[in-house]
This record gives sequence, structure tokens and C-alpha cells, in this order.
Amino acid sequence: LGMEFVSKLGLNVRGSIRNSTQALLNIVEMGPVMWGKSKLWYSTNPQEAAKVDELAKKAGLLFEEATPELAETIGAEPIITTKLKLTDKETVELNKPSKFQNFEKNVVRNLAHTAGGLMRRVENFNRMSTFKLGYYKMFNELSNSTMYTNSLKDKGMSDAQIAKDIESRAYNFAIRTTSGLHFDYSSYSKAKALRHPVGRVLGQFQHYGFKFLEYNTNLAREAKDDILAGHIGGDRAWKAYRMGMTYFLAPTLASAVTGVNWANLVEHNTKEKISQLFALFTGDDEEIQKAFYG
Repeated sequence: LGMEFVSKLGLNVRGSIRNSTQALLNIVEMGPVMWGKSKLWYSTNPQEAAKVDELAKKAGLLFEEATPELAETIGAEPIITTKLKLTDKETVELNKPSKFQNFEKNVVRNLAHTAGGLMRRVENFNRMSTFKLGYYKMFNELSNSTMYTNSLKDKGMSDAQIAKDIESRAYNFAIRTTSGLHFDYSSYSKAKALRHPVGRVLGQFQHYGFKFLEYNTNLAREAKDDILAGHIGGDRAWKAYRMGMTYFLAPTLASAVTGVNWANLVEHNTKEKISQLFALFTGDDEEIQKAFYG
């Protein structure tokens, strides 16, 4: 599994570039206007930008050693290779790790961590951009809400306490937005089948695909509710519109203008999985090989 990570993701520059397009979910979730305002606010308030950077590190959302895909594959921490054995009901003996275990621990893991450096930086860029946007969104909305600030004043809170309350809520919102858009790779969030040793092999690198499908399914369901209720311009409906424009319409227009196939660089995992299955069941050998390349 560790060597598969190195060959499939760790040394794959194109894969890292495609993974960086996950930052487009920021536009889907919160809109281009909010994204633009956030960029302007951080550029004109460098002290706030530095403070939010530190908050993101404090939240533990960034990866210092392992990417989530690597953690999913072989675990972020080294496995315990030395075991204790009780003999004669009294004597404790140490079983030395095998050559294979030493190779896995000292060679495969180190190689995978090193090879995953570019992917790790991309993951951190995606998460940091979402965290900063989420923080700004909530901080801006609460700071400019006279109704909200007055309600806190009515409770006897001072200006300093109100500012602290707003910062705390913006921080919490940023954490949950980042977790929601970039998904949790811990065992707790995975399907039971993927936690089984066999499932780890057969389902390698599939957790993101499942979570992205879940995100798109919820997006479509909520947009349908808005539209059926007559809110064609509702917030949830607009998220679905932005998904279509950001992941499908914009790359198509960019390809027409530049002559470069941007659709191959902007990754929409659910669409690609459907295309792969279509090729698998209906295509010839050449189509199947192209669909599953790598």
C-alpha cells in the first residue's frame, strides 16, 4: 500500500495540480463575491491575515508530515513492530521485528513521506484557503450585524467581550467549514468496509471519492428542495448552480478560448467515476485503458 501511494500519488505532479482544484469548492460553497472580499480584506489587513494563519495551525487542520491519502493508506504514525511474548506464564521475551517489518518502517514510510511532499503542500493550501475564507465570512457577517451586536450589548457584554465572541464564532465556523469541504480521513468517518484490512486494499484512495459523492448528492437534494419550494434563487440552489458553472461550464469555456483541455485539470471525482464505469461496461479495450490510466 505504501509503495502504491508513492507511484500513484506521491510522485504524480499532475495529480497534485488536479488536487489543487479542490479549492474551487470554496467558490461553490460561499460564492465568488465572498471569495473576492476575503482576498481584499486579508491583503489590506496583514495583521489579521497573520493571526488567522496561526489560528489555522492551532486548529490542527494542516498536515506537517503526512497527507490524508497517505494517512489513509499506511497510517500517519509508525506501527509498533516490537511485540512482547509471555512464556512459562512468568518470563517476558521481546520478539524482534522481521526484516519485512523493518523495511516497511524504515524504507517504505520514509519514501512515502518524502514523495508526498508536493501533495502535502497542495492539501495544506486547499485547507488554509477554506479556513481563511470561512473565518472572514462569519467574522464579516457578525461584525456588520447590528442586530447581533445589540443582542450581546443587551446581555451586558462590553465591546471587548463582543469582539472576542465574534472571533470565537468565526474560528469555530472556519474549522467546521474546512472539515466539511476537505473531509475527515480518520477511521471514525469511514465506511466500515474501508476499515477492514481487505477493504483498505480494495478501497485504497476511495474515501475522498465517497465523501465527494456525498457532498454532491446533498448539494443536489438541497437545491431540489429550494427549487420545488419556488426559491429558484435560494442560497442552496445557488450552490448547485455554482457547482455547474465552476466545474463544468468554466473549464469548457476556458478550453474553447485557450485550446488547452482544462477539463482534464479540474477534477470532479464523481463525474470521472461515472465516466470510468461507463467505459468499463460499454467501451472497448482501448477506451477502458484510457479511462483507467494510472
